Amino acid sequence: MPKANTSTDQISYFKGGGEMGQLIRSYDWSQTNLGEPSTWPRSLIFSIKLILNSKYPMFIWWGPDFVQFYNDAYRVILGDRGKHPLALGQTGAACWPEIWQVIEPLVEQVMSGGESVWQEDSLIPIFRNGKLENVYWTFGYSKIEDESDFNLGGVLVVCSETTTKIKSHESIIENNRLQNRLNFNLNITNKNLAETNKKLGQTQKELRKLVHEIIDSESRFRNMIEQAPAAIGTLKGPNLIIESANEKLLSLWGKTSSIINKPLIDGLPEIKGQPFLHLLNIVYTSGKPFYGNEVLAELEHQNVLRKFYFNFVYQPLKNGFGNITGVIIVAVDVTEIVLAKKQIEESEEELRTLLNSITQISWTNTPGGEVDFYNQSWYDYTGKSFEDTAAWGWKSLVHPDDLDSMLKNYLALLESKKSGEYEVRIKNVFGHFRWHLARLRPVKVLKEVNYWVGTATDIQELKMAQQRKDEIIGIASHALKTPITSLKASLQLLERMKDDTSKNDMMSKLIVQANKSIDKVNSQVDELLNLGNVSNENLPLNITTFQISELYDSCNCLEKKGNQVLVFDSDIDLLINADKPRIDQVVVNFLNNAIKYAPDSKEIVFSVIKETNFIKVSVSDNGPGISPSKIPHLFDLHYQANKSTRSSGLGLFICSDIIKRHGGEIGVNSEMGKGSTFWFTLPQNT
Repeated sequence: MPKANTSTDQISYFKGGGEMGQLIRSYDWSQTNLGEPSTWPRSLIFSIKLILNSKYPMFIWWGPDFVQFYNDAYRVILGDRGKHPLALGQTGAACWPEIWQVIEPLVEQVMSGGESVWQEDSLIPIFRNGKLENVYWTFGYSKIEDESDFNLGGVLVVCSETTTKIKSHESIIENNRLQNRLNFNLNITNKNLAETNKKLGQTQKELRKLVHEIIDSESRFRNMIEQAPAAIGTLKGPNLIIESANEKLLSLWGKTSSIINKPLIDGLPEIKGQPFLHLLNIVYTSGKPFYGNEVLAELEHQNVLRKFYFNFVYQPLKNGFGNITGVIIVAVDVTEIVLAKKQIEESEEELRTLLNSITQISWTNTPGGEVDFYNQSWYDYTGKSFEDTAAWGWKSLVHPDDLDSMLKNYLALLESKKSGEYEVRIKNVFGHFRWHLARLRPVKVLKEVNYWVGTATDIQELKMAQQRKDEIIGIASHALKTPITSLKASLQLLERMKDDTSKNDMMSKLIVQANKSIDKVNSQVDELLNLGNVSNENLPLNITTFQISELYDSCNCLEKKGNQVLVFDSDIDLLINADKPRIDQVVVNFLNNAIKYAPDSKEIVFSVIKETNFIKVSVSDNGPGISPSKIPHLFDLHYQANKSTRSSGLGLFICSDIIKRHGGEIGVNSEMGKGSTFWFTLPQNT
C-alpha cells in the first residue's frame, strides 16, 4: 500500500478542525487496523482534512472494518451522554448496534461500487443525551476511493438532522385540524417560532460548510460536486459561465444539464431583475462571500414561474495564486419551512384577534406555566400591564387564601396534560376580589403540549347566589324542626294513652295539636323551601291579631327533662299583633334551648309583659348562664357559644331575623351561675 510522505506531513493535514481535530491528532491510531497516520492513503488524508475544515456535519467510514472519523459539526449531532467521544476510531458495527442493520446495507452498496445513496427525512433513531431518540435525517453516502486499491477505500457521509423540520410540517397538519372559532387553537407558540428560527439559523451555519474547501485535486473536486447531497455548482469568469451544477442544483433551478457552459443569465433568464446577478458580481469582484437567508426567488419550472425560498452561499473560487476565477454556489430549498413559518405567524395573529374579541379574560401560557399573552379583557379588569403580570406575575392578583390551592390545581393540570378547571378570586382594578371560574385547555402537536389556552369567567354573583341559597336551605331545614318536634311529642303521648279510655279528652286535644303541627310543617315547606318567595332579604310576614294563650299549646307539647316545670307569667287573654307561626317559632326555640341547656333548672318561666307601645316576651331559666364574651355573638349566623352552655347556630339567627322583620328587638341577659333570660319585643298599637 503506498504511504504518505512523513508522519509530520500527514499530521499537518489535521491542523485546526476544532475539538475533533485535536482528538484525531492525539488519538493512538497504532492500536487500530489503520496503523500510524504516516501509512494512511492520500485519499483518506485528504478526506479527513476536508471534513475537519467544514462547518457542515460530515462523517467517514474507512476500510473493511468501517473505522470512523467525524468533524465538530457532526459531533454536535451526537449530543451529550451518548456515543461521543468513543465513536472516533470505533468500527461502525460497534458504534451503531441499534441501527447497524438499517445502515450497513447502504454503506456496503456504496463501498462495493454501487450508486451513491441519498435519502431525505428518514427516521433513524440514535442513542444520545442518555436515551434512544427518534431522529429524522437527510443524508448522502458517497464513495471515497483508495488510489492503491480501488476495491477498498471508504464512504463519505454528508448529513443534516431534519427532526425539527418534520415536526414543523406535522404541526401544520395538526394545526389545520385543530383550528376552529370555538376551541382557541393555534398551531405553534412563540417558543416553537423561536425553535424554527433557531433551526433556520443553524441551516445558515450549516451552509458555511463544504465550501471551506474541497480543493487540492481538481478531478476529485469535480467528482465530489457531482456526488454531493447538497445543491452545488460553480460559475466561471466575470460572465458567470455555468461550469458545473449537480443534479440537486439543476432540480432546484428546474433545468437540465443543457445549460452547462452557458452564462447564468442565458440558462436562467427569469432571474433578470432579481438580486442574484448583482450579488454574484459583488462576490466575484470583492472576493467576499455572501450568505442569503430565506431569499425569495422566482424560477421557471415546467414553463410555470413559481416562487421559492432559499438559504444559500456564494463563495469566491480562487486559483493557486489567490486570483478569483469564479463563484461556487451552495443552496438549500427552505420554501416549505418559510411558508410554514408564515402560516404559523398568521395563525398566531388570528388566535390573538379572536381572544381579544371575547369579553372573558383569556390568556396563553407555556407548557411550564409561564403566561406569554393576555387578551384586552385582562388589562381592563386588572388595570395592570403585561410586564406587571407576565410569566408568573399574575400570582400577585390572586387572593392570598386561594393562592396555594389554586397553584396546586394549576400545576396538576399542567402535569396531567388534560383540560380542567378551578375557582379562584382575582383582584380587579378597584382592589376588590371577585370569584372566577378558570378553565385551562392544552393545545397539542404530535401528542405533546405546545402551549395552553386559558379563560376566566366572572362567577361572583353566582357564588353569592349559591351562598344565599345554602343559607336559605339551612334556615328551612332548621325551621321545620320545631313543628316536627311538637308533632313527635304529641304522637308519643298518644302512643302512651291509646289503651286508656279515661283520657279521651286529652287524646282529642293531642290529636288537634298534632294536626296543627302537620299544618305548620306544610306551612314551613310552602314558605321556607319555596326559594321564589323566601330569601335572606325577603322573608314574608303574615301579620294577624291573636291571644297569647294560642302560644301555650305549642309550649305544653315540648318534652321537658327531669323535674322541669314550665311556668307561665302573663295574661293569657293578652292580644298580640304579629305573624303567629313566626312568633311561635321564636318562643319554642327559646324554650327548647332552656330545656336543653339548663337541665337542672326546676322552673322555666315564660313571661309576657305589656308596655305602652310594645310587649316584651321572655324565657328565663336558672341554668349555668352564658359568658359575657359570648353574648354579643349568640345571634350571629352559624355561631355556637359553647356546647355546655348555649347553642345558637341557625336557630337564634332565625329568631333574630324574625323579630327584626317585625320591627322589634331581641337580646339575652345572663349571669354566670345564675341563669339566663332570652327576650324580644314587638311593637303594638294601643
